[in-house]
Amino acid sequence: MSVRIIHDNCKKCKACYNQCPNDVIGWDDKKNAPFIAYPDECSHCGVCALECKFGAISHTIPLACCDDIMTFTPAINKPEKFDWKKWV
Repeated sequence: MSVRIIHDNCKKCKACYNQCPNDVIGWDDKKNAPFIAYPDECSHCGVCALECKFGAISHTIPLACCDDIMTFTPAINKPEKFDWKKWV
């Protein structure tokens, strides 16, 4: 699982619950605490970790996603060596 809640740091502000675009994080009304409701739905966007001001969300991007990110990087031609003499 790429998202983990560190309950010792959680202040129960619901920021992670309210901001997760895929509803991965649920809210347990009885415990008044967040929980990972749908771990397979996580798109690894990191919004939950960014929104948590207390460091209660640990978010790890799986290696498979890193490979996808590199694959989708636009191909850019390698720049030619800079020749300052052309500019003088």
